[in-house]
Amino acid sequence: MNFARKFLLFVCAGVLWAAVAISAEPRLPGTKASEQLYWKRLHEQLDREKAETERQQSEYREQVISALPELARAAAAIQPELIAAEDGMQAPLPPTFSWFDRYPHEIGFGLVTVLIGVFARRVLLRHKREAEIRALTGGYLSDGTGQRPGNRSSSNRYDNCSEVC
Repeated sequence: MNFARKFLLFVCAGVLWAAVAISAEPRLPGTKASEQLYWKRLHEQLDREKAETERQQSEYREQVISALPELARAAAAIQPELIAAEDGMQAPLPPTFSWFDRYPHEIGFGLVTVLIGVFARRVLLRHKREAEIRALTGGYLSDGTGQRPGNRSSSNRYDNCSEVC
């Protein structure tokens, strides 16, 4: 048994050593320098591309700004014609339909009916729970005292009471 544990420990150590050896970064001379040179060239190329796109965008922006006065004059020339065309062909708006404007009493009655139904349901559920509790407590009253033997149906301990009356 002791031999099996030592063998298993030896195998685990070998697997761990192999994993570290395989995943280790090679330490060759010049590897870091060539990698740094690659990244430097890549960043320079990206900077050149970014500068070129910014230059193109600024040229396009200048063209648009120079064309704006001409576009404004052309728009001012045709604006009266567009306004006249819009005003002459304007159709009346269709009437809007609203359920609240057409049936205000019916909607109010429906809301009141729903509220009464909700409250009635809550009251009935409360009565049902209280009846279950009364059935579980048996002959005991809410203050913990038992009912008198002759008065099982009444929940009030002063009903049919000859001592207090």
